[in-house]
Amino acid sequence: MRRTVGVRTRLFAGFGIVLVLLTVMGAVGWRNTVTRSVAFIGLYEGELAQTARLSRAQRALYEVRLGAAGQAYSLANPNERAAIVAADAQWLGVIDDEMRGVAAAADLSSDEQETLRTWDQTYAAFLGTRTQVIALVDAGQTDQAGVLRTREGNPRLTQASDSLQRLIDTQIQRGSQAQQDVLTAATQSAQQIVGISVAALVVTILVAHLLARHIARGVGEVARAARSLA
Repeated sequence: MRRTVGVRTRLFAGFGIVLVLLTVMGAVGWRNTVTRSVAFIGLYEGELAQTARLSRAQRALYEVRLGAAGQAYSLANPNERAAIVAADAQWLGVIDDEMRGVAAAADLSSDEQETLRTWDQTYAAFLGTRTQVIALVDAGQTDQAGVLRTREGNPRLTQASDSLQRLIDTQIQRGSQAQQDVLTAATQSAQQIVGISVAALVVTILVAHLLARHIARGVGEVARAARSLA
């Protein structure tokens, strides 16, 4: 009787350990799944969304470069100039909206904040030169407008564009690092689950071995008893 109780206790203990290991494995898998989901959401809402805003602002800035601030405006007739100015207004609105969203991010680094200040200064200077160029062209002073565009407008526009590109490059680097962090966490999670699975398998094998030995011993005792009766 004591042997039976002892075997029963060991069997229950073994299966209990297996259940605990399976529960731990499920908890680890659930925790890491939630963690990776949060990380991917942060990756999208942070770096990827910022990169998309900056890319749209960069495209709009390129369109403004070809608009009233460019040489084509000087060669256009009054109706065409009005259309160019109207198109520029839309692109300028895109730049304002997108850069406002970029500046509102709560996780900007000190380098990004400094680059944004450079952007604000150079972009504002470009807009001021652009206004002067348009006024000179509208007044018929196309030569003076060309000189101002070349000496001040284009360099300031290039500086503003370079600031945008630096911000984009920074976001790409941060996004790559965040992706690598998520992949590292996923690898560690898989290793933990494999380790727990191996432990559960070992315990299961030990329990099965104990159960088989107990059954075999019982069968042997019955066989010996039968032979003694014969």
